[in-house]
Amino acid sequence: MAAAAKLADQTLAQATYAGVARDSDWVFSGTRAVAVAKLTDQSLIADIAKTDSSSVVRSAAVRMLTDQVVLADVAKRDEDRDVREATVETLTDQALLAEVAKTAADVARAGAVKKLIDQSLVAERVL
Repeated sequence: MAAAAKLADQTLAQATYAGVARDSDWVFSGTRAVAVAKLTDQSLIADIAKTDSSSVVRSAAVRMLTDQVVLADVAKRDEDRDVREATVETLTDQALLAEVAKTAADVARAGAVKKLIDQSLVAERVL
């Protein structure tokens, strides 16, 4: 991956990072997570956040993701507690945080409630 960072052609560098980031049995999850952190293609990052087999890689992806709707979906549906927690940390949309607070489980729900600025949303959506 060091070689990819030195590439002048960023399209080629992104393709290299994407190749390393994709679900693979032969590349360590930590290496794949580093590659995800270098990606700029939001649709690819969203796909990795939703479907990768490694929770380490999914967590890295949600930290890079800007699509608030996808983040809320991952916060509600991901099987891994750490991924749900990382997702809520990245989520900023107040309406979607309220939705997560109402429908998600454990750390996602608690984290979303803490991030709600308008406490009336807590009473309206959660209670």
